[in-house]
Amino acid sequence: MQHLGRLAIFSPDGPIQNFFIEKEIVAIGRSSGNDLVLDRHGISRYHASLTLNETGNIAELRDLESVNGTYVDGLRLKPNEARILRGGEEIQIGDIRLIFHPAADDTSDQTVQVHLQDFDAPHLSVALEGPDIAVTPGTHAPAIIRLSNKTQEKMRVVLRIEGVPPQWARLDQTEFELLPEQQREIGINFKPARRYDTKPGFYNITLHVGTVDTNYPPIELRTRLQILQFNGYGAVLGTPLIENEGIFKLYIHNQGNGPLPLRFLGRDAENLLNYVIEPSQIVLEAGQRLTVQGQVSAKQRPLLGKPQRINYDILTQSLSPSAFIAPVSGQIEIAPALSNWKLPIGIGVVLFLALLVLLGVLSSQMTSDSDSAEAQQPQISRFALNGNQSDNLVVSVNDPILVQWQTQNAAFIRLNAQSENGDTVLYTLAAQVPHSHVLQFSDVGRYAVWLEAQNEEKQEFSPMLNVEVLPLIQLKVYSVSTSTTQASAVLYRGVNGQYIIVEWKANWGNKTVPSPLDIIIGDQVFPITDMEGQLSLAANGLQNQLGGVEVSLEANSQILHTVILPTAYPECISQNDILLYDAPDPNSSAIPIMANTPFQIDGQNNERWIRVISPTQQTTIGYWGWLSPESLIDIICPIDYVELEQIPET
Repeated sequence: MQHLGRLAIFSPDGPIQNFFIEKEIVAIGRSSGNDLVLDRHGISRYHASLTLNETGNIAELRDLESVNGTYVDGLRLKPNEARILRGGEEIQIGDIRLIFHPAADDTSDQTVQVHLQDFDAPHLSVALEGPDIAVTPGTHAPAIIRLSNKTQEKMRVVLRIEGVPPQWARLDQTEFELLPEQQREIGINFKPARRYDTKPGFYNITLHVGTVDTNYPPIELRTRLQILQFNGYGAVLGTPLIENEGIFKLYIHNQGNGPLPLRFLGRDAENLLNYVIEPSQIVLEAGQRLTVQGQVSAKQRPLLGKPQRINYDILTQSLSPSAFIAPVSGQIEIAPALSNWKLPIGIGVVLFLALLVLLGVLSSQMTSDSDSAEAQQPQISRFALNGNQSDNLVVSVNDPILVQWQTQNAAFIRLNAQSENGDTVLYTLAAQVPHSHVLQFSDVGRYAVWLEAQNEEKQEFSPMLNVEVLPLIQLKVYSVSTSTTQASAVLYRGVNGQYIIVEWKANWGNKTVPSPLDIIIGDQVFPITDMEGQLSLAANGLQNQLGGVEVSLEANSQILHTVILPTAYPECISQNDILLYDAPDPNSSAIPIMANTPFQIDGQNNERWIRVISPTQQTTIGYWGWLSPESLIDIICPIDYVELEQIPET
């Protein structure tokens, strides 16, 4: 049976489990009568319920008046109040963590080839299993660490993960005590950020296992995390009403993490219009914003009559496998070609006399209707910014904001936008126009936006919505080495001659740029004055910083944007089989490394022997090994060997 979704279950003292949802209502609690039984202290007999729609794409979680509560992403639910789950949320019930994966996003059947990594040291056995599923940004992929103390003494173990930003990986525990001969399992939960700059592909993960106050060398195990591409798309029509052969502007934004091929089409219900859209087909890069322009015109323009309004849609069609179609609606007003037609005199006279006869009747009726209309109070039933009716919207400089409203009994409306210094911009619009407008703020600051609906006698005001406009900040960080000068997204550990390159671009609009404005690299501060530029810094030891190098743009000591440049050992492969020696000595024992097996290097001695960390091979003295100078001719590495740090003699 095809499941409707999945709950990944994380307990503090057991392995990670999966509960596959096969019914639309799932009861959760300690009692055996539940669908998902969690028999643990702190969980009520009937603790919570999960209700799914028939496709499994959306779920509602309710707390059933439990004693200790149900938490979603750290917030406690009110009893019996539904909380919508769309996937990736973390649910806390007692000491159990649950992750909801809807059926559409569940990647549990997308396995990746990850072998069990283990290492058996004299003091400690460590095994790393997983992650064995590909993960979509915003969802979770589990892995398990199994440890066994082989000594007769208790030891304190410290765990650390490298290869992804720290916020992507969560360890159940990072430091703990392991008793003599005790075995323990620790869970890792990988959750890549659902952002456009979370690049799809494979990420090399290193698990560091160390012990406190001992002479045992640290242990390193490796695995890989596969991140999938996700789609996200937004479109706003900047000109909802155009006239005759009018020009429209469509503001689009790729909110996903991969390139998005798109095609643009126009349609109307009766096929009365022609559409010219340029470009008609594009590829929008991850995070890219673009303005598409087009023209709409009538296929056949009437000669006589009143202006006619025709509704139309501009369709965005994805050419990716998702094949989604996103419409945005507009209107075009078509005026007749001949607006001043001279009627024959006879017909004119007849019409004029007929009008005189009807004038009194119509005049009194129109006056009565007008008085009735004027007496009615205008109403504003809806007022929203980017679909949000709350009072706090955060955007960047020049981001388009779609303002939408619904009014009744209004002759015209006035859209007001007031800055924090009191300046007000007014947009007066007829009430009959499409109920939307696009705002753009070119200056940083806080703005109040509200709507005013009026007829000749009365007026009504909407609630005031706040918009915070932040500076548009772009920060790009990479490394280059003196030998290759090729840009790299990684700063290599154990390698000299590297530079950190920071490129920035900032836009405060017409506002005064705050001072001081600084680039922070690690603990070093670099004041800047230009709003766009590049900074180069010699790594000088930063390459060996665990967890990566943090680079931030600050204004008045407030962090505006942060990027982490990850650090990792250079990964190499050999084109042929080579020998890995226990010591930098051709007479020491050796084992083979097969061709095309990846391994990492971290330094060299003064005789140009290269020290190796091998994820798939083990030497007899631990996880270090050595490559002879003669074998270097067969090895392909991203760095020059002469830049490797010198390893001191022991």
